[in-house]
Amino acid sequence: MRNSFIPYEVRLRLHTESIETIINALLEKQETLYSHYSQALSTNDDFEQERYSDDLADWNYELIKLAELLLVDISHWVEREMKLLLASVSGGYSHLARLDMKNLSNIFSKRGVDLEKIPQHWKLYVLRLFANSWKHGANPQPSEELCKALKIDTESCINSGAGLLTSKEVSKSLGSLLNLTEENSKHYEINIVRAYAMCAYNYLTTLEQKLN
Repeated sequence: MRNSFIPYEVRLRLHTESIETIINALLEKQETLYSHYSQALSTNDDFEQERYSDDLADWNYELIKLAELLLVDISHWVEREMKLLLASVSGGYSHLARLDMKNLSNIFSKRGVDLEKIPQHWKLYVLRLFANSWKHGANPQPSEELCKALKIDTESCINSGAGLLTSKEVSKSLGSLLNLTEENSKHYEINIVRAYAMCAYNYLTTLEQKLN
């Protein structure tokens, strides 16, 4: 970005690597619990087996909820970076801070950038619907707009009470959107986060190049 001591691509890479550092720490904890559980299975100690089984189940659930939080972070990161990119070519941030995506899209269009023609745009639009669903409830449920974008049945998904990434329909559809096929992997939801982090990186890199 202009007027920065750190090249824009490097700054994007640093944020992407920070997400990966968080992910690795979460997976290290998961692997430790798997190891304890495997050791417990080799003994005749029913108490230890049940203890580590419960710990592992609890952590796997929390890992999915943390993956949701990271996806929300990526969505907000992209929106903030879009505003900073516009600020770098328009002389200030304050008039952009509270603009929604429709307003931002119009401003980019006036500068000759059609956001919808950037390959990752639809994926990030879906991510924004995901983030909005997450932040608008204590027990987040997919919105009708998110269900429609993911091509899943709205009524059955919402009424199931399964949530967002804890919903097999939502997580499988998100993975499909990102060309992931390992829905039975224990790292599947984390792989969704990784794919979205790279999607955001590529999108913002392209956007910065188009503004130059």
